[in-house]
Order: sequence, then C-alpha cells, then structure tokens
Amino acid sequence: WQSYFLNGNVVGLLGWRRDEAKNFERVGINPTQRLPNGELDPAGFALRSDPSTIVEEDTLTKSVVAHLPLDLPGGTEISVHYNESENFEPAGIRRDAKNQLIANPVGETKDYGFTLSFLDRRLSARFNWFETVNNFATTSIGGSSGGVAYIVNTSTGFYRRDADLRGGLTAAEATEGLFDTWPAFYNAVEALVPPDVWAAYEVDYNASNIDGFSSSGIQGLTATQDFQSEGFELEVTGAITDNWNVFFNLSEQETVLSNVATPAFELVNDIVAKATANGMINLTQSPSVGSTITWGQQLINNNLVPLAGAKTKEGTVSAEQRKWRANLTTTYNFDDGVLKGVGVGGALRWQDKIATGYPLSINSDGVQVPDLSRPFFGSDQINGDAWVNYSRPLM
Repeated sequence: WQSYFLNGNVVGLLGWRRDEAKNFERVGINPTQRLPNGELDPAGFALRSDPSTIVEEDTLTKSVVAHLPLDLPGGTEISVHYNESENFEPAGIRRDAKNQLIANPVGETKDYGFTLSFLDRRLSARFNWFETVNNFATTSIGGSSGGVAYIVNTSTGFYRRDADLRGGLTAAEATEGLFDTWPAFYNAVEALVPPDVWAAYEVDYNASNIDGFSSSGIQGLTATQDFQSEGFELEVTGAITDNWNVFFNLSEQETVLSNVATPAFELVNDIVAKATANGMINLTQSPSVGSTITWGQQLINNNLVPLAGAKTKEGTVSAEQRKWRANLTTTYNFDDGVLKGVGVGGALRWQDKIATGYPLSINSDGVQVPDLSRPFFGSDQINGDAWVNYSRPLM
C-alpha cells in the first residue's frame, strides 16, 4: 500500500507478507546402514510423513518520505526519510548441539536520514543512519557439535576398531585400568552425553559391518549467532555535465555479536567436566598404536578452544570487520567528434584496516582464548579500475 499526502510531499509505504515453511526429517534410521548385499538401505533415507516444523511468519515494511516544501535558492531540495523493515529466512531443518530445533533466522532493520539535492537535482547527497538486528543467523565455527562428534568417533573409530577388534587390547589395557570390560567403557562414554543427544547419533557398537560399529549424527546440525549492526552511509551523485557523471559513497559500520553457539559451548563444558571427573579425559586417543595424544587434548583444542574464543568476542565491537569503506566512480561519454560513442571511466575503492588475528592468553578456566585488546591488524586497502567502452546504434 502506497499513499501520497499534501500534494505528494509526503509518501507513505506499508508492506505485509506471510511465509509458511514445512520441513521434513528422515525417520531416524542410520542412512549409512547397508543391506546384506552391501548396498545402502533405502529405508535410511525415508522421510517422516508429518513435518517436523511448520513455520508461519509475518513481516512488515513501513516507510515514509517527506519532501520539505521550501523555496530555496539554486534549485535546492530537502527530503527526510524513515524506514522499518523485517525479514525472515526459511532455513530448513536446523538443530543445535543439544538436538533442539533452531528457529528460522529473523531480523529487523531501521534506517533514517535526509537527502539534499542541488542545481535542479543534478547533484544530490543522501545521509543515512541504520540499525540492524539479526537472530539465529547460521555461523561456521569449530566445535559446533559440542564435542559429541569427537566422543562418538573416538569411542567407535579408535577404541572399538583399533583396540577392541584389531589391536587385540583388553579394555583394561586400552584404558590403563580405568575400565575392566568393554561394556563398562561404552556405558561410560554414553554417560558423558545427554540421552536425547546420544540417541541422535545412533551409536551401535555391535553393528555387522567390517569395523563392528556404526553411528550417525544430528540432522541439520548448525551453530547460530545473533548480531547487531549500526552504521552510517553517505552517497553523493553528481551530473557535472551532460556527459560527465560522478558517484561517491562512504560507509561506516560496527557489529556486535552475541549468543554465539551457546548450546555447543555449554555442552562441551559439561562433557569436559564429566570426563575430568571420571578420568576419561586422560585416556590416549588410539591406544593400539601407542598414541600419546589424549582425549582431553583433542576435545579441548578442537572443540572448547574455538567455542571459548568465540564467546570471548561476545558484546564487543568486531575488529574483524572493516569499519570504514569509500568508493569513487566517474564516467565520461563522448557524444560528438571522432570519439563519438566512446566512454571512459575509472573507480577507486578504499577499505579500512581489519583484524587478522589475536595473541592468545589463558582464561580463568585454563583455556586458550584470544586477547582482544591486542589485535593483529592487516593494512587498509585501495584498489582501482579503469575502463573504455564503445556503443553505437545498429539501425
């Protein structure tokens, strides 16, 4: 719905949209399960008859532009604007490290500012400030399973295969006396993980395949984060002559992250605490080959460290985003003489410095985390382009 008031000096816009998304999961049978002839079992790919989620989302867009009816010299015009908009992304089935369904990504944006036009609109400058909030945005981060994938792979891929089946080690030998029998070891592994999470991995230590085990994983395992961005934009457009155009853009943006992979972070801390309490944290990763790498080293380095590092950055302005950017573009088109139809142009693009890493420090829990007070900065960048084009009518 668009409306015009006061002789067109006030323009309003209202938009409404409804989305519906249905998502179906497989029935839960391990998709890597095989038939007696060695082929994949089609039943492992069967979908449930009913959707796991049905999501309906309404989004609104509201904006208003007011052209001030002022008689100003030099063909000057002033207008102000305000806009609020919502967005929704049907992202399919996503589950966190605790096997809980994740809501679809949603966001809200507010921007406001004013525009100045001069010389009968041959030159204009638009000033805009914006605020954006996004929730449940997908992020790529190490340790997104909360350490469960490592626990499953280690207990099946290393102990069950290398020590039990091929290494010929007894449970007492493989675990340095921590467990007397393999069933006791398997039960202790399972006890590290919440029951509903363990069930999602469908671990079978007695499967009939060559390795003697099978496992699956959480369908749609995803880590998410929330973020809030604020910034400023300036756009200047000018028709210096009928043939010569110039465009300049300057932008500034700061982003603050929150709620980064929280379920995975909570889960890996819980697993580390339990493994420390029962002594499994010190088990070697592959005992049949004399490995000196422990469960704790791998669990912490590959899961807890990246998650703890991400949590450290919560609530701070990200230095890994360039704060300032500027672009300048100009074109000139010849319309007479020997160069008629020829156009030439050029552009310069500048980007502010950016953090490329941090020195590490040890937090109160004894985990390595980035020291945000001393970032390593990459230099700012400037790039340029130049071009020549030619056009003419064919008929």
